[in-house]
Amino acid sequence: MLRSETRILTTHAGSLPRPPELVELFVRQSHGETVALAVLDAAVCEATRRVVAKQIEAGIDIGCDGEQARESFFTLVTIPPHCCGAGDRAFSCG
Repeated sequence: MLRSETRILTTHAGSLPRPPELVELFVRQSHGETVALAVLDAAVCEATRRVVAKQIEAGIDIGCDGEQARESFFTLVTIPPHCCGAGDRAFSCG
């Protein structure tokens, strides 16, 4: 665990802005277009490197990936969790 006797350590939680190129790939994918996995992976990796570098530059002590690999929280909760036995059933959140 990180500790400091001289200052308050900083972190954040949640999504950080994605570059337009990555947003476009997610939009195309959500519209049912085929997006090459290698292209999407490369864009996610580059976006993640960018947000990690920005956090280091800003002095964040405990950084994160900024959720670059997720299209959005909304799609996260509407896609059924096959790992949890939900099968093809989508969530109804309200």
